[in-house]
Amino acid sequence: MHLPSGHIAITRPILGLLDREELRAVLGHEMGHIKHNDMIVTAAVSVIPMICYYIALSFFFSGDSRNGGGILIGILGYLFYLLGQVLVLFISRTREYYADEASVEFGNRPAALVSALYKLSYGASRCSKETIDEVNTNRAFFVNDVNNAKNDVTDFQQIDFDGDGKITDEELKRLLNADVKISRKNGLMELFSTHPDSLKRVKRLAELQE
Repeated sequence: MHLPSGHIAITRPILGLLDREELRAVLGHEMGHIKHNDMIVTAAVSVIPMICYYIALSFFFSGDSRNGGGILIGILGYLFYLLGQVLVLFISRTREYYADEASVEFGNRPAALVSALYKLSYGASRCSKETIDEVNTNRAFFVNDVNNAKNDVTDFQQIDFDGDGKITDEELKRLLNADVKISRKNGLMELFSTHPDSLKRVKRLAELQE
């Protein structure tokens, strides 16, 4: 299979955190992003709300107050900017599902990817606020949303039935038959996240098991 050009960097800490299967599953996920040209798609879509943002700024400070026309255009521009941002986040979450599916198509076990997400969320939850703030602008390019790591860990712990810090095939199968309900709070938080709600994402991966 020919993949579009792209590069994937592996850090030393992740080599110590994930086992071989988990690392392969994460690499498969990132290869899925390359396969689907997600960097180009995200960049292209993100241009639209930024244009609306600069239009809003230009009219807010243009000094054109005739009939309030400039202010009205500025307000509309800013509203379209906000709606555009929500759309960009929705597209980002959708691309994460596709990348997860690609990892499985490349031959990786869904449980290995879920287990990796669990470990990476736990690692991110232990990072300082300063560290999170430093990487926050690039969070869309992470395999999970570092801003929501603590909540994700709580969700993963619900399906880590033996409490060993990993997710097995059997544990994922148990989730397949479970009725997963997302709280209203988590559903609202997902609207402003670059990644899907962790339980919805894991449920989708459970459905990909053979």
